[in-house]
Amino acid sequence: KNKELNVAVECMSGTGRFYQTGVVTLVPGIVLVNSHRHVIEFQQNDSMSSNFRYKLDQEQTKAFHWVLPKDGSKLKKLLQFRFVEQGWEWSCPIPINIGEHFIRVRSSNRKEPRLISCKCFMDGGTTFISISGFDKNFPPYRIENRTIISTFRFAQAEVNYWTVLEPMMSKTFAWDDINGTKEVVINLNDTKMIMRYSIKKVGKLPSIIVDSDKGKRELFVGVQERGLTKVLVISDFPINFEDTGALQVKVPSLRDELSSPDNQRILSSRVTDINMKKMQLMEAKRKSTDCVAARLRLPRHTGDR
Repeated sequence: KNKELNVAVECMSGTGRFYQTGVVTLVPGIVLVNSHRHVIEFQQNDSMSSNFRYKLDQEQTKAFHWVLPKDGSKLKKLLQFRFVEQGWEWSCPIPINIGEHFIRVRSSNRKEPRLISCKCFMDGGTTFISISGFDKNFPPYRIENRTIISTFRFAQAEVNYWTVLEPMMSKTFAWDDINGTKEVVINLNDTKMIMRYSIKKVGKLPSIIVDSDKGKRELFVGVQERGLTKVLVISDFPINFEDTGALQVKVPSLRDELSSPDNQRILSSRVTDINMKKMQLMEAKRKSTDCVAARLRLPRHTGDR
């Protein structure tokens, strides 16, 4: 394999006595920047040879050059990166397009993924690719479970990497594959129901209808905007889209939700469901305890008289 030398050309006028002179400067075409606190290595997508990897320490920069295979096959001009600590997987392929991408990367040694900001920008004739952590106050996306009793899991569509979200909890989110389908799939616990949502636009989304002891109940779904963050909300209560926007960062509390009489009635029905489930669990536990006690009970021996 050989490398394609990436060189950019900058042309400008000279200064001082050379003001009539044209100055041509050769500069690196692509420069990698590690703005993260952990050591990172880069490679061209699908380039399996470790000879063409670029290892960067914190705040280090290196000029990057594409690989040209000798066998005539074509490697796409996409980048991948990973943390050099053991267990980290390669990121999804990243195109060299001006802008910012937010990506989730995973490790077999960590329960939670890391959310990474990948910025591509130009300075003069050079394109810079910078990897850094994301702003924790304003992640690109957030998934919120604003229900009382419903646990669900979520993932990017067509990417089999699921995250469980308990009631009244939220988690930051970014795409695992920025080249894939940018939709979120939701799977309620103990069901085969899969709901699929686009989170590009703020507004109401199709509700989730689930079975309960009193028949059907509705989980409301929608996308809110808080600051720079798009929030996919699954809630027991109707979602208010008026109090969202670039200047709104406050997360509605349960007290806020219960200020509405309609929501109070919804909560009452949810409490009934909780009590019914509690009774069912207690009854199942009692039967299990009785069964174990019956098995352990020794038979009585009357002996010969």
